[in-house]
Amino acid sequence: MGIFMNNLSKLQGRYIFLGIILLIFILKFNLNSREILDENLLNKTDEISKKTELINFGVWQDENAHFALGVVESDYESLISAEISGTIANVYVQLGDKVEIGQKLASFKRTGDSSFINYQNSLNNLQTTKLANDSQIQLANLNIKNVQQELQQLINQQNQVREQAFTNLVNTVQTSETNFLQALDVIDKYTGASPKYNFTQVAGRYVLGANDKLTKQNIINEIIILRNLANNLTNKPLAGFENSEEKQLSYAQNRLDFGKKLKISLHNFSQLIDHSLPTKKFNDFQVNQVKNELVNLEVQINSEISKLANQLKNAQTIEEQIKSNILQVENKLAREKSNLDLIKSQNKTRLVRAQNQVNITSLSKSDLDIFAPISGKISEKFIKNNQQVTRGSKLFLISNNQLAKKVIANLTEEELNN
Repeated sequence: MGIFMNNLSKLQGRYIFLGIILLIFILKFNLNSREILDENLLNKTDEISKKTELINFGVWQDENAHFALGVVESDYESLISAEISGTIANVYVQLGDKVEIGQKLASFKRTGDSSFINYQNSLNNLQTTKLANDSQIQLANLNIKNVQQELQQLINQQNQVREQAFTNLVNTVQTSETNFLQALDVIDKYTGASPKYNFTQVAGRYVLGANDKLTKQNIINEIIILRNLANNLTNKPLAGFENSEEKQLSYAQNRLDFGKKLKISLHNFSQLIDHSLPTKKFNDFQVNQVKNELVNLEVQINSEISKLANQLKNAQTIEEQIKSNILQVENKLAREKSNLDLIKSQNKTRLVRAQNQVNITSLSKSDLDIFAPISGKISEKFIKNNQQVTRGSKLFLISNNQLAKKVIANLTEEELNN
C-alpha cells in the first residue's frame, strides 16, 4: 500500500510539471501573436498628429474619454551644440551650476572672427556715416546762414540806393510841381479862366486872342481843367507815402502827366498870341513881351518835364533792378534750403542702410555667444577655455526635471476624427 501511494505521488508531479510547461508555451504564443498583430497595425497606420482638446477641470464627462496607446516623454534635457566653428574664449558656468533661460554660458573668441569683424566694420561705417551726415548738414546750414547774411546786406544796400533815388525823385517832383503851378498861373492870369484871376485886372487880357475867340475859349476850358487837377496835386500825400515806393512813383507820374498837359495848353496859348493883333492900349511891344514870357515858360516847362521823366525812369529802373537782385539772392537761399532738405533725406537713407547693416551683422555676431535655451542645471559640460570646436560639437547638456511632460501616441484617422 505504501509503495502504491509513493508511485501515485510521482505520477502527479510529472503531470503538474507538464501542465506548467504547456501553460508557458501557450502564454508565449499568445504574446508573440499580439506583438505581431500590433506591429502589423502600426505598419499599416499612417502617423497623424492632432492637437488634443484641453478640458477644464469639472467639465469633463465620460463621453469625452478616448483611449489610445502612447509613450510618455519629457524635454527635461536640452543638448546645446556649436552653430559655428571656432575657439572657445570663455566658459562662464561649471558642471552642476543652475542656470536661467537666456543666461550666457560661453563665448567664442572674437579676434579674427569674420562675423565680429563685419560687425565692427558696420559699426565703424555707421559712425562714419553719422559724422559725414553731421558735417554735410553743418555745411548746408552754414551756406544758408551765409546766403541769409548776403540777402540782408543786399537789402540794406538796396534800401540805401532806393532811398537816395526816391529822395531825388521827390525833390524833382516838388520843384517841377512848383514851376508847373507858376506857369499855370501865368496863362490863367492872361485868360482869366479860373476864379483865382477872373476878377483881376490884367493888361492885354481882352486883346490877346480877341481875333480868335473860339480857340481862346478852348484854351480857357483847358486851363479850368488844369486848375482842378492842380488843386488835387497840392493835397498832402497819403499816409505811408515816405515808406511806399509805389505811392512815390504814382505821385511823380501824376505830376509828370500834369506837366505834359500844361505844356500843350501853354503851346496853344503861345500860338494864339502869335496871331493876336495889337491895339493902342496894348501895342506890339507889350504883345511881344507876353510872347517872350510864354516862350521862356515853354522852355522851362520842357526842361522840368525832361528832368522829372528822367528821375522817374531812373527810380523805376532802380526799383526793378533792386527787386531783381533781391529775387536772385532769395532764389539762391531757396536752393540752399532745398539742398539741405535733400541732404537730410539722403543722409537718412544712408543712415538707415548703415543701421540695417549693423543689425544684420549683429545677428551674425550673436552666434559668438552661447545662451541657455531653458532653465535648469548643467548636467554635462563638454568644453573648456581655448578649446577648438567645430560646428555641431556638443557644448552643454542642461537638465530640468520640472519641465512638463508630453504623450506621443499613434492614432488612426478614425480615432482622430472621433
